[in-house]
Amino acid sequence: MRNKTISLTLLAFAALLIAGMAAVFALSKNSNSFAEVGKLDPLIAFHIPPLHAGLVWKQESESPKLLFFARHTEMRGTDIVRIEDEGIDKEQTLIGDLIRDPNIFPFLVDRSLDDGSKTFNETLRASFKNLVNGGFLMQQGPTQSIPTRILSDLKRENTQLFDLSHPDAFKNADKHDVALHTESDHLLNAIAFEDTGFSHGLNYNIYCSGHAMLADGRLFIAGGHDMAQANGIKKINIFDPESEKWLDRNLPCAKAEWENDRFGKNLLSQNPTATHFEQCNILDKESRDPSHPSDMKYERWYPTAITLPDGKVLIVGGHDQNEKVGPSPDTHDAAFIATRIIQAVPEIYDPKTDTTIALENARKVFPEYAQAHVVQTGPEENDWKVCMIDGNPADPSEASPLPSETAKMGDDIHHHGPNSGATFCLDVLGALADPNREVPAEKYWEFLNEAQTAHGSGSTVDLLKIASNGGTEYHKVAIFGGKDKDGVASQIIEMINYTDDKPKWGRQDDLLKAAFSNTATPLPNGQVLIVGGRGDRRKTYEKLTFIYQMFNPDTGHIKELVTTSVPRGEHSNAFLMPDATVLVMGGNRTDAVPKGDKVFPRGDPDLGVNTARIYKPPYLFNKDGSPAHRPVIVDAPRTIFYGTIFDLKVSKKESLEVDKIVIIRTGINTHALSTDIRYVQIPFYIENNGDVKVKAPKTSVQAMPGDYMLFVVNNKGVPSKAAHMRLGY
Repeated sequence: MRNKTISLTLLAFAALLIAGMAAVFALSKNSNSFAEVGKLDPLIAFHIPPLHAGLVWKQESESPKLLFFARHTEMRGTDIVRIEDEGIDKEQTLIGDLIRDPNIFPFLVDRSLDDGSKTFNETLRASFKNLVNGGFLMQQGPTQSIPTRILSDLKRENTQLFDLSHPDAFKNADKHDVALHTESDHLLNAIAFEDTGFSHGLNYNIYCSGHAMLADGRLFIAGGHDMAQANGIKKINIFDPESEKWLDRNLPCAKAEWENDRFGKNLLSQNPTATHFEQCNILDKESRDPSHPSDMKYERWYPTAITLPDGKVLIVGGHDQNEKVGPSPDTHDAAFIATRIIQAVPEIYDPKTDTTIALENARKVFPEYAQAHVVQTGPEENDWKVCMIDGNPADPSEASPLPSETAKMGDDIHHHGPNSGATFCLDVLGALADPNREVPAEKYWEFLNEAQTAHGSGSTVDLLKIASNGGTEYHKVAIFGGKDKDGVASQIIEMINYTDDKPKWGRQDDLLKAAFSNTATPLPNGQVLIVGGRGDRRKTYEKLTFIYQMFNPDTGHIKELVTTSVPRGEHSNAFLMPDATVLVMGGNRTDAVPKGDKVFPRGDPDLGVNTARIYKPPYLFNKDGSPAHRPVIVDAPRTIFYGTIFDLKVSKKESLEVDKIVIIRTGINTHALSTDIRYVQIPFYIENNGDVKVKAPKTSVQAMPGDYMLFVVNNKGVPSKAAHMRLGY
């Protein structure tokens, strides 16, 4: 039987090898088309699922690092899943085809079954499920991505820091097919990745949190994941790129006890039926999320966070549930799920005081990870609002929007829906200044316009141009696809210009395929790269978007680019790099070899591994496929200030060919949400001696304080490599 299994495995691998070689040949034979569609580099290894990711900078650094995290961010893979076959104490490593043994990873054999006979809970450590997760079900896809055939990755923390400048960072085995990746391939760049979770001070599960980049370069995290899906936390976590540490926050009881007694070995040896550490009340919020002065008032999972012009952060939305109800495995935790609410009260975080303020007077209900953009509303420094799409009324009569212990499925408790394209703008400063700020009300939101469709989970891009006089020439926001009011994937692209007298959404060319959970990335030449997306929740192969697309905001046109074999969805990311390439990564590992795959018609979740790749846009190539000549920034200031003019040294030959200078704010991305990333074209002039003088943004409404990449783009649309600078007061 074993020989038969090995033979079948070898045949499958041979088929994969042939398919992979064909894919590489197809990608390389048309190098003269690179100037039209760009080029995909081979896959590189990523060592945990990058469900959330963002560029972080030391102030004096030329290159950023990439901070990213999976679910169970404060844990290691070995905390959560069993990789041994003879009990907790052994910690034996799986070898050969044992990883496909249904007694070890039953969901890896066929996780497509819907009859309930195989659940992911069978693959978990019972100790983790009970002692840390409260006994609640854990069937969500991101947790299923943690067990992997790349066994060396299981001992990593689920929060990592990727050194993009490390000489081995992009070392790879020249493969384009995920299924062909081996353990050896994953070791090629492993040294460039560093544990940055609990060992660096992270005590909480910040999966599906809200996030923003602060003015001083620190990463802000609001809320996260507490035990089970849709159950939030009130914690504010901050990562400091200078120290590469997390700010000190209280250590929850269950996490502390788990570190003292990993897998509950001592506890379970004395009491084999124990379901919690004796010192911890697993269903008590204070035990799981102990109070800290920086805490939000309300627990949140899937909130939106965005940096404001004054350096504060706005937090909107998010889910919560009532963990006091407890788990009920026989009903799939139905009673617990029935307590779910959407938080209607926005909050403001002040990094100077490390505290939050709840805006009880400005209630509004938004879906998870609602898109948000800071918009200028007048000529003065404080003339701005935050505009968001898909808002719904919130009942201000509810004095405390907390989950009920007696709710039933179907109860309308801050229910969001039906989805719509209704766009509302919040006067944040007005709400803060209101002496009745703590009185529940739905004030300070102004209806602006309604888009043609709801665009749920559709990505956006934020594009702003500053005129030579310092005023804002245009401020465009485009939104790509998403779900309509019935939850059906849409192809519709719409765009709004907030500098118009009466801003309204306008239809553009459609996406090539209906999709939500895509990622839009602004490029230095002002165009927008759109990557990934899916057409249904089951990730049907035929409804996944494998084509990269380019959107031109000047014309509204969409263009087809390269085609990839790797699906990217809600847990994917795409980031513009300092060299003007785009790093594309993420997605659930179990979906990386999807149903309908060329070799495995039903897909094979076991073969999926975590990967990323560099995409080189067309502007980097000449018509014959050779590298394009690029402008060179010789010297640039590390810090720039609002309303000033600064010197930018560009090589003499290129200085006369400069067409535009842009700064692009870096941020964090997940689930089609990248609220802090903004493209800003800034004015400049060239003196007779060839020196370039650049005008910094006049106000923080045009460009929020923080870290930016500055690019020089020549008259052929070719960008330089970026200079890192921090914009501030």
